[in-house]
Amino acid sequence: KHLHCGEGGMVITNNDSLANKMKMLRNHAETHAYKFGNNFRMSEISAVLILHQLPKLKNIIKKRNKIVNMLFSQTHLSVKFPIISKHNTHAYCSLPLLIEKIELRNMIFEKLAKIYPVNNTFSRGPLHLLKLCKPYYEQMPVAESIENHIIDLDLNYDYKTRDLQKIANIINTCLEKNISKHDSAY
Repeated sequence: KHLHCGEGGMVITNNDSLANKMKMLRNHAETHAYKFGNNFRMSEISAVLILHQLPKLKNIIKKRNKIVNMLFSQTHLSVKFPIISKHNTHAYCSLPLLIEKIELRNMIFEKLAKIYPVNNTFSRGPLHLLKLCKPYYEQMPVAESIENHIIDLDLNYDYKTRDLQKIANIINTCLEKNISKHDSAY
């Protein structure tokens, strides 16, 4: 998602076993005993496009992490950002923010959506609910309920400091209005 090449894409791993499985799965899993696979083959033209961009990947990820950290530092603590384990990093194709109150999430979404690319859920919903995954279905109540509390900010946009300040201001203003509305009810 960070490097654009049309159809197809690239996965990088240092795990030989995983690399072999991915090679088999890329062509409808026809050479492996999996129940399903996809067409993940890409053309030579796509490969050239992505290889040309590959040296930029580290800086793209670093820039996205900087954007997330700046937004985190400016946003009210009641908005939950992804938790990244120690010694790990995140590539941030998008930034899912968890907001406990659904009406508050909807208010923030409506205001942000007017000026920035944002979704009010993940694009496909919980993966275990996809038709393809039905044979493997296992109830996952957190995954099923969380999509009603998510705002997913698209990080393919070239955010500047002023954009992050606007986003944080919209979120914080909605939170303050919501807090004061509940305070006045008492």
